[in-house]
Amino acid sequence: MPPSLLPREHAMTSPVATLLLPLALLLDAAAANSFRMSKQPEHPQLKGKVELKCEVLMTSSPQGCSWLFQRREVGAGPRFLVYVSRSRNKLGEDVLPSELEGERIDDSRFKLTLLSFQENEQGYYFCSVLSNSIIYFSPLVPVFLPAKPTTQPPPPPRPPTPAPTNASQLVTRRPEVCPPSAGSDVNSKALDFSCNIYIWAPLAGTCALLLLSLITVVIYNH
Repeated sequence: MPPSLLPREHAMTSPVATLLLPLALLLDAAAANSFRMSKQPEHPQLKGKVELKCEVLMTSSPQGCSWLFQRREVGAGPRFLVYVSRSRNKLGEDVLPSELEGERIDDSRFKLTLLSFQENEQGYYFCSVLSNSIIYFSPLVPVFLPAKPTTQPPPPPRPPTPAPTNASQLVTRRPEVCPPSAGSDVNSKALDFSCNIYIWAPLAGTCALLLLSLITVVIYNH
């Protein structure tokens, strides 16, 4: 690597640059039109690969590109991931080679590959380049796992309808109603005869009792 690149690379990874990144992102918002960002797949999956591409649309080709990561938490600062140059790549101090890969596609396009996307890697990714002693930042690319569907508890089962009891099925029989006897065919004449027995039997007994009483009184008087 030419010696002239070392100070610039060191400036991108120094703590001072990390502290100044939020301010630079606000002051250099107009430079977002100098980049074209893309993401594949559109909806990342857990432990799957995620590819981010940064295309620099400036007239002069940058010598290198830095990839950075911003968490969604309030107060979280940008995290330097990797610096991609023409000769070699330089990972951040707390970045493992198994986490990501940086690649220079051509003079103006750079790619970042997250090898096994994890929940703690959700956030906003962006790239930055140095051109004419000015640092330019790309738009933020949101990378999040699909939202988990909210499962509503099933409605409580309806209480079973109580079966009618024998008591509710009992019907008070009127004296004048005479049901047919069990096991016999319904016959109107037989039904009338049965009803006559139910009606006349008590009357005949009453009349016989009155007749005996009358005979007893007559005999007693004589």
